[in-house]
Amino acid sequence: DAAAYNVTALGNTAATLNVGSGDMAVMECLQPGDEVLLINLQGTTAYYENTGLYEFLRVESINGSIVYFTDPKVNWYGSGFRSDSNIGIGSGQQRVMLMRVPNYASVRVDGTLTANAWDGNRFGVLVFRVNGELSGSGSITVDKLGYRGGETYAGITGGYGAGGRGDV
Repeated sequence: DAAAYNVTALGNTAATLNVGSGDMAVMECLQPGDEVLLINLQGTTAYYENTGLYEFLRVESINGSIVYFTDPKVNWYGSGFRSDSNIGIGSGQQRVMLMRVPNYASVRVDGTLTANAWDGNRFGVLVFRVNGELSGSGSITVDKLGYRGGETYAGITGGYGAGGRGDV
């Protein structure tokens, strides 16, 4: 339900996705009206101010690997002030993910609900909405599945999320 894609380019109302051979076709997983999460998961050692920024948007339409939003995005996700540059999966690029947000009437968790682990480009995030009741005796956890920040700044380890690994 929560398909996730790497973003390789952003405009105000569109995201270009990296859809690899191992991914299901975008048209099969995303539909007009779907809610999506747009998030910068990892910055670079030179630029990390936009790391962690996110917002929720709605899909207006999809054309190939380009997803169009019903409203303009409000945040910046690239390398630089008010910039969406240098987004992708190459070395030294900002890691930005677009993830479908499942919306449920109710959810019952009697086991463990978790996420796919961060793979260096995407995942490590669990997001869904419940309009009614979230119940059950289980747990919801993403312990050690997300991105761990690295560099120490002013005595705070991982304070800005530059460097680091996602395998812990």
